[in-house]
Order: sequence, then structure tokens, then C-alpha cells
Amino acid sequence: MFTDSLDREVLPQPLCLAGSRHERSASDCDRSRAEATLAALHADGAGWPGRWMALRELLGGLLRPAASACASCPHRPISAQCGALLYQLARLGDARLAVTLGAGDAAATIWLACAMRANQRHAGDRGIIACEPTHQLAQLARCRLRAAGVSRYVDLREGQPEQALSRIEQPVDCLLFSGYPLLMLPLLKQMQEKLRSGAVVIALRPAGERRAYAAYLRYVRDPLGGFTSIELPCREHIELSVRR
Repeated sequence: MFTDSLDREVLPQPLCLAGSRHERSASDCDRSRAEATLAALHADGAGWPGRWMALRELLGGLLRPAASACASCPHRPISAQCGALLYQLARLGDARLAVTLGAGDAAATIWLACAMRANQRHAGDRGIIACEPTHQLAQLARCRLRAAGVSRYVDLREGQPEQALSRIEQPVDCLLFSGYPLLMLPLLKQMQEKLRSGAVVIALRPAGERRAYAAYLRYVRDPLGGFTSIELPCREHIELSVRR
């Protein structure tokens, strides 16, 4: 059952793969696990919208050592509407490989994994490479991916993104930045040649953090650059860019 705070309509519906009755039954079970996990995550995140979320992040930042760029990423639950958008973008582009920076509470990664499961034609030919620099968040993400039944679609790499994401051979269809604003632009430049033409790049920017994203926004919005870009009016202030 879904919690009252989450509208069932924004959860991924076409998660089943075609196949025998046994295969459909197993897929239905996996879909239920993913839906239940997402419902719990979004219900938890619904308690920290807007300025309350910003206040929690500010207080958390005062307690964290500012030793590196990775220390500036708090836990940021995405909304169910944002997750549904990620799912639809991955389905629309028939994505084969998605790369994400920041596993966080795992909700965004679960949404993308559900899209990969719906997209795949042969076992193992679709997937996600997710990088999480923070050990505690990486452990949390692994636990929640297993609970959602989608861990087999995700290669979760822990550590500095420039090293963790350096060994990618095939073209990237979708690149998601969720947190770590100081790492976004360097990683985008590192990954740019691996993005296929038409690949989507999504950056999630909570309200009040525009300054940390200023260089990234100038880069993707440059008319002479390699992207077309637009900001979507969602709670997360999503910057949606497409590789030319």
C-alpha cells in the first residue's frame, strides 16, 4: 500500500518485462518492491520541503569539516514528481547507460533503474554507473537499492568521481548530478566526450544554492557551447541540458 502523502500516479507503472507467467510474476514482485521503497523515501523527504530542507542542510554544514568539495553535499531527498521526470526522460531516450553523481537517499537512482529495467531487451544490456563520494551515503544507497530489487542494474562506485568514473567505454545516454555542486562542472567536462549526441544531462539544484552552481550554469547555457539548456520550474530547480 502507498502512503497518503504520495500520489500513485507519479510512480513508475510499466516496470514489467514481457515473458512467461513466472517471469511476469517475478517482475511484479520486483515492481512492488521498487514502488514500496520509493513511497517510503518520498514520504520521508516530504517532511523537509523548501526552506526547512535548506535549514537542515545549513545546520548539517556547520557540523561537517570543510576538508574537500565532497564535504559540501548533504542528504537531499528528491520529490516524487522529480523522480517521475527522470524515469520518463530515460524511457523517452531508450537509455542504455546512465551515469549519476551522488546516490544520496537512492531515490533518483531507483527511478532510473526502473527505467533501465523497462528499457532493456536482453539481460544485462542496460544499467547505471552511480558514484557516491560519501561512504555513509554509499552504504545507505546500497541497502535501499537492494530493498527496491534494482541493485543488479546499478554499478555503485564509492570514491572521488574523477577516478571512479574514468573507466567508462560505451556512450552515455543520461548524466545526472544530484548534489556536490563543486564537482559538477569538472565532471561534466570530463564526461562530455562520452555523451552521445542527444544525451540528457540533469542537474538538481535546491532553492537557495544558485551561487554554487553559477559556473556550471554558465557552461551549459553558453550559446556557443556543446549543449542546449533550460531550467524546469520544479521544487528541485532542475537544469535540463541536451548534448548537441
